[in-house]
Amino acid sequence: MIQLGEFEIHIINDARTMGDSGGMFGLVPRALWARYYTPDDHCRLTVHHHCLLVRGGGKTILVDTGYGMKIDEKMIRNLELTRPVGGLVAGLAEHGVAPGDVDLVIDTHLHNDHCGGNTRCEGDQVVPVFPNAEYWVQRLEYADAAFPNERTRATYLSDNFAPLLASGQMRLLDGETEVLPGMRCVVTPGHTRGHQSVVFESGGRAAIFVCDMASFAVHFA
Repeated sequence: MIQLGEFEIHIINDARTMGDSGGMFGLVPRALWARYYTPDDHCRLTVHHHCLLVRGGGKTILVDTGYGMKIDEKMIRNLELTRPVGGLVAGLAEHGVAPGDVDLVIDTHLHNDHCGGNTRCEGDQVVPVFPNAEYWVQRLEYADAAFPNERTRATYLSDNFAPLLASGQMRLLDGETEVLPGMRCVVTPGHTRGHQSVVFESGGRAAIFVCDMASFAVHFA
């Protein structure tokens, strides 16, 4: 747990997968990044899909929701996906938080591995996992997700976000937006055009959740 001024922040792991190292390091030679991380025989690295639970200002807030439970068996096998704490909802329960307790979900972006847990299947319907929450995402990100191209259509899956817009639960942001005094969303393009990070400034301390602007700590170094 991180106590940053009035904010109590917990990191909750939704899933652990094996991902191609090219996704994290691109053209960086293996000889450089392998000093810090050891790939498997298929040149894959362990990827932790972290979400944030934030308490502050009388609100319960999530930042990202991971893969969620709609993921099919084929993808689970291909990713070698495991759930060390049982998934996001189970991880929240460890902190005494039920889905109905969540007031706000902030999606840093709408790739499937970061917002798949926004919704779940109930019979033949797709419904919000967090029924009382408002979901925030940048308008530009939503536009790119709603009209994907041949490169992005495999990760922008409409069941993760379209039902929320239709139900009135999704708010589209236009740039930097205050969440609470001392907490705000800021646009950090690069990974996607509408990617956003979350900045905390409280009690004389500051922190930023950059999500996919830096997949591993070594990216900061």
